[in-house]
Amino acid sequence: MHTTHVIRGDEWVSSLPLHLQLFEILGFEPVKYAHIAPITIKDQETGNIRKISKRKDPWFGVKYYDENGIPIEALHLYLATITNTNFEEWYLNNPDKTIFDFEFSFDKQAIGGTSFDEAKLVNLCKTYFSRKSAEDVYNETHAWALKHDTEYAKVLEDNKDDMVKFFNIEKDGDRPRKDISKYSDVKEEFSYAIDEYFKKEDYSKYDGDKTYDTDLVLDYVNNHLDLDVSNEDWFNGVKEFASNNGYASSPKDYKKEPDKYKGHVGDICEAIRVMITGRTKSPDLYSIMKILGKDKIIERINLYKEHVK
Repeated sequence: MHTTHVIRGDEWVSSLPLHLQLFEILGFEPVKYAHIAPITIKDQETGNIRKISKRKDPWFGVKYYDENGIPIEALHLYLATITNTNFEEWYLNNPDKTIFDFEFSFDKQAIGGTSFDEAKLVNLCKTYFSRKSAEDVYNETHAWALKHDTEYAKVLEDNKDDMVKFFNIEKDGDRPRKDISKYSDVKEEFSYAIDEYFKKEDYSKYDGDKTYDTDLVLDYVNNHLDLDVSNEDWFNGVKEFASNNGYASSPKDYKKEPDKYKGHVGDICEAIRVMITGRTKSPDLYSIMKILGKDKIIERINLYKEHVK
């Protein structure tokens, strides 16, 4: 026999003596057995813990990961956290290393079974994408879209340079952004990057209840915005504009004397963000503005003006 090791579920442990006895009787050199705990899940109908099932659970099948755009490499990372209890900490502390640099050990395997944790899978996927270069995110998303969303693949092709720039926002630094957990997230998360999608959304992603001053923002963009300075200088300029228009230059100053001001500099930035992205949260605002350019910024402010009429 050429088989040297057998890895199987721990439900077969009770049969181990019989199998070893068969090797002895037949005169074969016994193989080495390793028994691993099954992946379990909480049954949504009964509430009981059971083994994950290919019939009942979509996460068991490859099709689920392919259609949703979950990278196979990210799935490997999740499975590694199940395989060895110390893998996740190692992975998070070693951003410059890959799964192939980790030394797996039977001693670090879970003994009593491991519950499938979709939230952990999502978080690991976000970490995976945060470590990918902008070019890689574009190429991999485009490859996935060619198979599952050809219309979006064409949109990506027509806007490649800008999309790579959007993907690259806040990629550097100790805490890169974690916007996406799968390729299918990209279309929604970066919809503001594409004029066609942004207009179709018509500010439906805005979840606030404020109406912002378009005249104030247009005044800032037309007469004060400089897209050729550093991020720090840009924000200093916004603070100066805020002070000159009755707004506090910091939330701290506004909190001390709220009756003295119309609001603070953050309110002006929020207004700009909502008008040009359609949402209250986004990657770095100034980076988005630089990619869009002044003409598109003004166009979107006017779209917002029509929207709130």
